[in-house]
Amino acid sequence: MTISAQLLIGFSLVLAFVIVLGVVSSIQTSQLYQKEKTMYEHPIQVREAIDEIQIDILESRVGVRNFLLFEDESKQQAALQMIESSFSDIEKQFDILYELYLGSVMDLDRAFDSFIDWKVATENRIESAKAGNVEGAIASLGDQGDVGSYRIILTSNIKVMDDFARNKADELNAAFVDYYQSLTVGRIVLVGAILLLSAGASVYLIQSIRRPLAEITREVGRFREGELTARCHYAKGNEFGELSVSFNTMADAIQRNLEVKGKSSSLTETMLRQEDAKAFFRSTLEEMAEHLGANTAAVYLLSDDKKSFVYFDSIGLDEKARASFDAHTLEGEFGMALFTHKVQYIREIPEDTRFRFIVSSGELIPREIITIPIVSDGEVIAVLSLTSVNRFYEHSMRLIETVLATMSTRIVGILAFQTIKDMLATLEQQNKELDAHKNELMTQADELMQQNAELDVQSNQLAEASRLKTTFLSNMSHELRTPLNSIIALSGVLTRRLAKDIPEEELSYLEIVERNGRHLLALINDILDISRIEAGREEIEVTKFGVGEILADIMAMLEPLAAEKGIDLVQQVDDTDVYLQSDERKCRHILQNIISNAVKFTETGSVKVITKTNDDFVQIMVADTGIGIAKENLVSIFDEFQQADGTTSRKYGGTGLGLAIAKKYAELLGGTISVTSIPGKGSEFTIILPLSCGAVCDDEKNHAKTAHATTADFSNKPCTDVTDKTILLVEDSEPAIIQIKDLMEQSGHQVLVARSAHAAYNLMEETVPDAIILDLMMPEIDGFETLNTLRASERTANVPVLILSAKHITKEELGLLKKNHVFQIIQKGGINRKDLLSAVSNMFQSDVMKPAETKQAHEEQTELSQNFGSEEKPLVLVVEDNEDNRTTVRALLQDAFLVIESEDGEQGIAMAKKRMPDLILMDIALPGISGIDAFRAIRNAPATCRIPIIALTASAMIQERSSILAHGFEAFVAKPIQIDELFKVIGEVLYGR
Repeated sequence: MTISAQLLIGFSLVLAFVIVLGVVSSIQTSQLYQKEKTMYEHPIQVREAIDEIQIDILESRVGVRNFLLFEDESKQQAALQMIESSFSDIEKQFDILYELYLGSVMDLDRAFDSFIDWKVATENRIESAKAGNVEGAIASLGDQGDVGSYRIILTSNIKVMDDFARNKADELNAAFVDYYQSLTVGRIVLVGAILLLSAGASVYLIQSIRRPLAEITREVGRFREGELTARCHYAKGNEFGELSVSFNTMADAIQRNLEVKGKSSSLTETMLRQEDAKAFFRSTLEEMAEHLGANTAAVYLLSDDKKSFVYFDSIGLDEKARASFDAHTLEGEFGMALFTHKVQYIREIPEDTRFRFIVSSGELIPREIITIPIVSDGEVIAVLSLTSVNRFYEHSMRLIETVLATMSTRIVGILAFQTIKDMLATLEQQNKELDAHKNELMTQADELMQQNAELDVQSNQLAEASRLKTTFLSNMSHELRTPLNSIIALSGVLTRRLAKDIPEEELSYLEIVERNGRHLLALINDILDISRIEAGREEIEVTKFGVGEILADIMAMLEPLAAEKGIDLVQQVDDTDVYLQSDERKCRHILQNIISNAVKFTETGSVKVITKTNDDFVQIMVADTGIGIAKENLVSIFDEFQQADGTTSRKYGGTGLGLAIAKKYAELLGGTISVTSIPGKGSEFTIILPLSCGAVCDDEKNHAKTAHATTADFSNKPCTDVTDKTILLVEDSEPAIIQIKDLMEQSGHQVLVARSAHAAYNLMEETVPDAIILDLMMPEIDGFETLNTLRASERTANVPVLILSAKHITKEELGLLKKNHVFQIIQKGGINRKDLLSAVSNMFQSDVMKPAETKQAHEEQTELSQNFGSEEKPLVLVVEDNEDNRTTVRALLQDAFLVIESEDGEQGIAMAKKRMPDLILMDIALPGISGIDAFRAIRNAPATCRIPIIALTASAMIQERSSILAHGFEAFVAKPIQIDELFKVIGEVLYGR
């Protein structure tokens, strides 16, 4: 029954007194409520605000330390957010204190000012740490630092307010007691009066009010004394019952808040105390189990491959529950926590859970599980799991929420620190392994040095073997080519001189001798060619030439042999105008070898040569109906000294080097050679060559186009037989004079010779020739200056001029020649009668020639040409120990030169000093003094130092040729001597003297 109902029933007889009593009681109750409210709003709320400030101070210190300790930017940002949150909450609590604090405002101002000083010092130190002064910032946190000293002042000022709040509570309590006593006295008086009228009702009413009030007062006092477990047990449904419930609710909230804050502070301190991962998780798990009421606690860490969570540490956990679990399946107790990244509180656990722990009576199954995911950069890196066989404490989730941010930050830091420690340990181990590996490598290096020393010995032995091989080939070349020199050269001389003096059959014997000598020379050259190719010393001479012309020459050469054997030699060409930028000699060698082999090994049927072209390559197929090649021999057909088989080799002869050289030449030029064959039916060789052998061909190609353009002007002119003309030859090279004079006089022309520009000027003062053949490179005045002088004179301005030169004509020089009305150029070294006569004929058809002057020049030149014939020939000294070779050289040169001979080096030196020859041909292999030593002696003598010397040797090795030329010889002529090559070299040497 409510108090109102009791009063209505009890005081129905004394309504007036009840009203009075009710009013008085209402006033007293209101005043009592105000007293209690004042007690609540000041001492309790003020102390709660002070506790919040102290907690925020602690959290800000944690944030500052985290910021200074962590290097990761994201972790430092989290620490700054914690500091900012703490500062903001402190300001909020000061606002509460300014509203509720009953003490001096100066106390609040001093505390707030000290907070501002501490806050500013903290922020300054954070900025200093950002600037790199981390050590200074850490030092400032101590009690002696500015941040620490301001913190101490702030704590001291807060304690003043805390003490005041405690004292104020005592004062309010004392006032409350005094007020209560006075109220009791008044009530007794009032009640005494009322008891006179209704003693029974009064007694009942007093008892029904006094008992709950006394109980509430008692419990409030106990709570005020610090006994946080004090609760009012009055549970009736009246006003006092409601007041009891309100008090209990308030007390529960206060107690819960204080306990959570205390436990969070304790847990935070525990987490900050440890740096080692094992110790950290063990102490943290113990503290959390104690504060949450957990029976087991475990931590699992994300594996390095991020595929699973691996058990790390636990308290009270069964071995079966320590197993790792998959990070991606999201199953079991951890699935939702991993998926949501939020703390999961699971109740009513099923019996099949993996979490069990052993007790003396058997296994226990938990009833509740709390799973705490630790998130870093959006990824769960650790999972904490706590279980309880009963229920967790009611404030467990609130405690977890309070410390979760700190816990996450701390765990991330601990794991990072542990990773660094592990890396350091790994690096230390790796350094040890590297040291061991270094020692092993040093041992291996010593072994390799020993092996290298052995390899150097072997390399020297190989180099010596290669040198001996080269020496052997050189000696073989010398010994074979020396007699061949006499055989080929003298047989050729005899053939030309005895052509009309002996019977044709005997003349054919000389041809056979010369032909077989050349065949033997070709075999020697093949061996030397393959040696040069293998040594990597083969040179490429790039020119522009027509494939069709080479094939036509080869087919014409082989046609008699094919006709003799009764086989058809057929050529099929898609385009007759195919030109290559490549080495003509090597291409000719390739084609001649393949086609001649086809004719050689074909007894009946035909040999077909088919040519096809595309944008980049020319393809030449040589198909025959010969003996064919067995399949097992195809793989070795291009090897050195290999033929189809022994039987073929004996029947058809040959060294087996032809195909090997052809294939190597083709590869050297960027092409290929392949073959298909059927024994008894024939073979087909396919030769593929690039139209241009590479970038090296570009300059030669441009020069070829230029030379082609210079001769094109006369290509369409009618070539008439012009004879009996007077030609002035301006040339300082005696071999060239002999060669051209012989060719021109055989054609009916009269040749005047001037060995210098001055001599030419003197001749033309008396006689103007019909034409002039002019060398460009002459001593004193060169051909270009001579030509300018000729064109500047009225008498010779229109005389046609033919340029004869061994030098490369540049584009600028070609322009000068055209400007002086010169359109025909003959290159030295390759002059033949047909080309020279054609050039002379074209020259006489030139528009610049004046017929009237031609007749006069012919008449005036007749007398001069007779005197010119008595001029002495150039003197050539031949130093050669082999009598046959001396005879050969004498026979080759005696028509154009005066030849003197020496048998050895000493005699050659003496004759050079005595006779002062125009040219010396020096054999390298001489008895006594070698050709090299004789060369040096001649060059070291002032009188003979300018005499040009050409080396003669039977060796054709490239390296020996380079060695000889390196001594200073003007040129190099290999034996057996070819007359065309000899005269070409002599002409170039004398021409450039």
